[in-house]
Amino acid sequence: MRSVLNNVSDKIPAESRQEYALLCGAVLNLREKWLNYEYLYGHSQKRVEILDKCGSTFFSMVQSLFLDDFISIFSRLTDPVEKFGSNLSLEQLIYKLDQNSDAELIKHLTAHIERLQEKTANMRKHRNKRIAHNDYKSSIEFEKGLPGISRNDIKDALEEAEAFLTAFYFHFTKTYFFHDELKIWQGADILWAKLAKARAYEEFDQLGTVPHNSWRKFTD
Repeated sequence: MRSVLNNVSDKIPAESRQEYALLCGAVLNLREKWLNYEYLYGHSQKRVEILDKCGSTFFSMVQSLFLDDFISIFSRLTDPVEKFGSNLSLEQLIYKLDQNSDAELIKHLTAHIERLQEKTANMRKHRNKRIAHNDYKSSIEFEKGLPGISRNDIKDALEEAEAFLTAFYFHFTKTYFFHDELKIWQGADILWAKLAKARAYEEFDQLGTVPHNSWRKFTD
């Protein structure tokens, strides 16, 4: 699903406005997914244990899907730009800037890109050898073939991507765009509340304080 930031400031140059809207939308969508992921898997060990009790196989699969999605999105955001129209990555915003009048901004944004590429280097290995392709050696020697990726790696990369877009936005508008103010809405918070209630129901069921198997009327 494509995410686009609506109502982009008209202070953003017209030739970059659509690209900025798409890239900022992608990073905001990434932030939303990260918040939902952290809510379930990064909050506490107790929460992870309850997820395991409510469906360990299912929630393990969901966690893997989240991680592979993060890897794919970061890889797309950091794909190289050889010319206009080659890849809609963050570098495309640099490519369209004027080499003379925007020299300082280009220098600043390039530093962000270099840090982001460094922070996502291991993710790109996973994208290239495991997700986008089934690299033979990495598959056969899976235990030692690819580097690990931590939650901190993802968080650091997300903040760097947001810093890049914030710097771009501030240069033209002289105002800040706060990506980290995004909140979860109708997401993992609702799911977690339902799971917590289900666990409470199980306790009441064991105590005989609710009709036995009354939950089955909700299974159709």
